[in-house]
Amino acid sequence: MRISIIIILIALFTKTQATDYWQPYKITAEVITYNSIDRKVKFSVYDSLSGIWRYYNTPYYNTPKITITDTMNTIIGFNIYDYDNNGNIVRDTDFGFVIFDHELHQFKPYYDYFIPSDPMLVAGADLEPDGIAMSAWADEQSSLGYTWIKEYTMMYSIIKHKWDTLYLEQGVKDAWECYYSKYVNSGFAYTCEHYSSSDRNYTTSVLMPVEQTMWRSQSGFIGSYVTSGRDMTFKNHNGVYDTDAFCHAFDPVYGIKPHSFGGGVSSVYLHNNILRASKYTLIYDDSTHSMVIDSLPSGGTQGVIIKDGVVTFKHMATVVCKAFSPTTRTWISGTFPSTGIDSLKIVNGTVKWKDAAGNSHKAGYIDGIGWGNYETPLLLSFYASELYSASGYPYVFVRNYSIGTDSVRYDFGDGVISDYYENSLWHLYQVNGHYQPTYPNVSYNICIQTVNDSGLQSYCQSFSINCVEADIPIINASSDSICASDPVTLSITGNLNSAQKWSWYTGSCNGISIGTGDSIIVNPGVTTTYYAIGEGGCIVGSGCGSVTINVGPPPQATISPSGPTTFCQGDSVVLMANSGTGLSYQWLHYHNAIPGATTPSLTVYTAGPFNIIVEENGCAKTSLDMNISIPCLPPFDPSEKI
Repeated sequence: MRISIIIILIALFTKTQATDYWQPYKITAEVITYNSIDRKVKFSVYDSLSGIWRYYNTPYYNTPKITITDTMNTIIGFNIYDYDNNGNIVRDTDFGFVIFDHELHQFKPYYDYFIPSDPMLVAGADLEPDGIAMSAWADEQSSLGYTWIKEYTMMYSIIKHKWDTLYLEQGVKDAWECYYSKYVNSGFAYTCEHYSSSDRNYTTSVLMPVEQTMWRSQSGFIGSYVTSGRDMTFKNHNGVYDTDAFCHAFDPVYGIKPHSFGGGVSSVYLHNNILRASKYTLIYDDSTHSMVIDSLPSGGTQGVIIKDGVVTFKHMATVVCKAFSPTTRTWISGTFPSTGIDSLKIVNGTVKWKDAAGNSHKAGYIDGIGWGNYETPLLLSFYASELYSASGYPYVFVRNYSIGTDSVRYDFGDGVISDYYENSLWHLYQVNGHYQPTYPNVSYNICIQTVNDSGLQSYCQSFSINCVEADIPIINASSDSICASDPVTLSITGNLNSAQKWSWYTGSCNGISIGTGDSIIVNPGVTTTYYAIGEGGCIVGSGCGSVTINVGPPPQATISPSGPTTFCQGDSVVLMANSGTGLSYQWLHYHNAIPGATTPSLTVYTAGPFNIIVEENGCAKTSLDMNISIPCLPPFDPSEKI
């Protein structure tokens, strides 16, 4: 049996100059051969922060060939080869890739392999890196009609200094005809199709840099889909299934947010943020973390065009125009009756067409005024989600809401400028050359830019990294004087501000951690001081509040008998508790309170264990058992006759 395996490892970034998340160093690699049969890969990079060259070597492989994929030089992949049964050089199952972590000044390799046992296979790792995130799959087909697949998304975290992996599929899948992955603009999300007869499965995965976790959203079978940018993916069930439709919006705070439609969706269009379904026009609004939906007129639409932040289509004898206002965060519509509609198009945000007589018409949008018979002026706009206070690291996520052009780029104000046609991007700022928590009150000017006939146009917003320390908390105690091990509730009055949580300690501020939260229950055995401080997010230190809980010493609780504790029936013994000022007493028999027995002494006539509870100033202590034994009958009286 001959098995054919194809493995492709692809970075999700599609723009060669785009900056997304963080910027790795460019590295070089070469294959080193030893004794003509053993080979390894040697990696090198100039570490500009430390001013020296760094090197890394893979293990030696007994292989006739190693190939290197260094499309962008930031992540370098390598493939191991072997001989098949006919002596041909083919790819083996082993592959790997390497990135340089300049915070640790170390190369960070990742090695993997695919597990089909038949040695007659083709395997490898083809890399197109422009960053960190990537996916991999294997498609194995044989005469038995099965597919073996290993599919995952990976990204190197400069914060955790490790590869983050999300496994989507792994193992043998039956009767899959092929596997295909579609990449989303600048990475962090992708879709895939698993063909089985006429059905396709659709998956979206995304790495959330703030939480440093991988998100995944997956649906059932689909018939068609459209993707544009990282922002939305669309699924349209058809064929043997119904015509329900779904879309996935990407929220920088909450991750992948699905939205579903009812039945009857027959066509979909998607461009940048804007999704147009048969009955709806939608856009995801980062400012409200919600989908903004506009219903379309009934009766059908034709010739849908989405371009330059504008939607237009034909509806009966009318040209319908729509734009999402970046100021009111609502859809603004305009309708223009026309006797005949031909050559409908959008030019720099202006809708243009010809009527049946060949006359030219136009419709433009001016924010704050609406649609009219004029040109659409350029309106550059974007929304920046500041994620520093939530993560402690200077992240920003930007999304384009411009009208009048699709060709925009971002200048992040730190020397990093993206490519054009970037709709949405992550960016992680450096501080003194490092990706690390920053300090309060750092500001950058983020600009969205385009070029038109008047030259470079810019719209800028000030992005401030303001970290406000938590208030020094006031700690409220349900009681500040207790007995040993009594419960006390401690609660906080104060604002966290930019901190994420209240942390509780004993011993000292930031001493021994005992929990987190707005309140905590403690049971001190001795007098103890408790500390609380606002921590997390961008906060690296703030002032502690404290409270001391005084624990009173318990009184003594002892029992002294007046005579022997073993005697005959009819005899007795007096039990005496320790005495003192301010003491109260309660005698117990078989550990149950004896009603009315609240004096320091007790005359006992019966057997069993006796205890005394001694209380002083609200603190109580129970004595050890005093066991009374009555093993015999009373002495015989000769005067008594039977």
